[in-house]
Amino acid sequence: MVSAENSWRYGILPSGVPGVRPGKALILGAGVVGTNAARVAFGIGMDVIVLNRGSEKLQKIDELYRGSVKTLPLTESTITREIVDADMVIGQYLYREEKHRCSSHGT
Repeated sequence: MVSAENSWRYGILPSGVPGVRPGKALILGAGVVGTNAARVAFGIGMDVIVLNRGSEKLQKIDELYRGSVKTLPLTESTITREIVDADMVIGQYLYREEKHRCSSHGT
């Protein structure tokens, strides 16, 4: 484990070099943000894992990258297992505020 005091000494080369594994990107979600993050991470040579709740988007990623990007269902156990050795974690949270209808009645 790297302590905060000397973490500046260590780094990850995302694409790796001969004899050194590339960095691992864990993408949470296969929506617009996740798909684009996977595209960039894959493009620079990282090992990419995409987690998503629905299987339809994961299937599209499988087809697009021909199995070069690992896809898994997004569950607590897969996050716990995959995050351990991830060098980068990318995700998005969409907050939808409910809109309330207001009506005023004149007297």
